[in-house]
Amino acid sequence: MMNFKRLFQSILLGALFFTAPFVYASLSVAHASINPDNTVRIEVFERLDCGHCQDEKEFLKDLEKQRDDLEIIFHDIDYPEEKALFDELTELEGLPKVTPLTLIDWKIIQGFSTPETTGVQMLKIIDAAKGKEQISVEDFIYAGGSKEVVDGGETCDDEEGCEIVQEEYLVNIPFIGAVDVAQYSLPAIALVLGLVDGFNP
Repeated sequence: MMNFKRLFQSILLGALFFTAPFVYASLSVAHASINPDNTVRIEVFERLDCGHCQDEKEFLKDLEKQRDDLEIIFHDIDYPEEKALFDELTELEGLPKVTPLTLIDWKIIQGFSTPETTGVQMLKIIDAAKGKEQISVEDFIYAGGSKEVVDGGETCDDEEGCEIVQEEYLVNIPFIGAVDVAQYSLPAIALVLGLVDGFNP
């Protein structure tokens, strides 16, 4: 009886010893599959008449050209289905309905000022999120949110939007004065510049 018990224990220990490396390898692969390429998911709620949204969009588009580890998704809340998702998220987190609103790594960034301020904040959150499990806005809402909100700076009201500031390109035309050529089409600009050149000695 004793020999049989020892034999059974030896077989059991041998089986555990033999299968342990495979079990460990399987668990490691499963863990690595969460985010094997270190891609960071960024989702932004924005609208066309929100100047700060367009500033953030330009920043993220430039960043996307410099890095290959970003997955950026823009939600235009002028579309009803995107607006419904935006409303659900803001109500869940108890946030004012302003844009832009950005989700990165369980953190919500509300607003955008400049690449030197909000942009730097985003870069820190992006780098900290590498290798972690990435979630969608829908998953975030389903999980109950996080209540972790970062003040990103300037925002636009959901209903009214805000002015998009455009740069001025002034050209001084004799007898007319300064003209902002940014407000004109390319053929019109060519005509204006031709007039200026014609008056030059």
